[in-house]
Amino acid sequence: MEKKLKKLSVLTVVLIALSIFTYIEDHRRGTGLALGSDFIAGFDVDKVAKLVIEELGDNNKSHKVSLLKEGESFVLEDYFAYPASNEKINDLLYKIANIQITQKVSEKKSSHLEYDLTKKKSKIRVSGFDRTGSKTFDFYVGKKKKYNGSFIRFADKNPVYLSSNALYISGEKDSYIETELMNVGKKDFEGMSLISSGKKLSFEKIGSEISYKSNNLTSVNLDEKSKEKLLDFVEGTQPIHFNDFKPIDFKDLADLKFDLKLELKSKNKMIYDLQFSKGKGDYYLKISSRLEDVPDKIVISKDDDKKKLAGVEDLLKAQKEVNQFNLSNSRWIFKVDKTTYEDIENFLKDFKS
Repeated sequence: MEKKLKKLSVLTVVLIALSIFTYIEDHRRGTGLALGSDFIAGFDVDKVAKLVIEELGDNNKSHKVSLLKEGESFVLEDYFAYPASNEKINDLLYKIANIQITQKVSEKKSSHLEYDLTKKKSKIRVSGFDRTGSKTFDFYVGKKKKYNGSFIRFADKNPVYLSSNALYISGEKDSYIETELMNVGKKDFEGMSLISSGKKLSFEKIGSEISYKSNNLTSVNLDEKSKEKLLDFVEGTQPIHFNDFKPIDFKDLADLKFDLKLELKSKNKMIYDLQFSKGKGDYYLKISSRLEDVPDKIVISKDDDKKKLAGVEDLLKAQKEVNQFNLSNSRWIFKVDKTTYEDIENFLKDFKS
């Protein structure tokens, strides 16, 4: 009986040892990442306070962007804290959260070179941090499989996995901002004025007619050909895009003279004030918005009809849009294309009714 107990005790110890060894070996090899499982288990988007993305682009040109959470939104940490697009950040977080595994390809460190998963050869590296600054995930994206999926691995682990879908995560700052500033097309056009070098053109839409005035001369209604020319110009300049930005007090741009001015009025009563400058072969823009004819105060009562209340609601909505527009854009100087500047300059110079 005593011998049997000893044998059982030895067997129990051996089984426990084997269980511990198997547990350690399984976790060392990452067998927790089974077919269809999430690559980053328990990923919580609300806990992401910072994302750093490094990309090895065409011709081995490297790009890096750091996205830092401030309040409820993200900013470009290394680019003057310029606001990132909430929509694009949400898309990025969704993409990371939904990386799934279809296969464990290799456990060997020697395979990292084959799949472009070394620090030097990796196409993409994505790192996430929480509010304490602790790194919560860090992974490489390497080669794509011929038909679908990308080879990926955690930066501090050897196993190589194949994702269910091909992964592309950009390291360029422009991928996470909205480069369109405004878009007032023909159907939204209500008026415009252009000023440069002492010359001013003014246009105002009243019903189906558009009045035109040059400097302080008497206004006249445009004929159909001139109306078409004006509206084609408006359509041709929209939307207004930028390709770079600097803070409005940026020292190297302090000497710019914003002497080409465009004012565009939209049917929602928003007026866009655009000021352009030319400097050393580049073209710059400052932009803000305001509302037309805003009353000093708004008084409503319970007896007001629905039309008046709807009008007040539209006004408050427009004011909110103006505030948001200025908060996002009026603190910056934007670099724009040469054609944007020259199209406006040439229209002011050449337009005749």
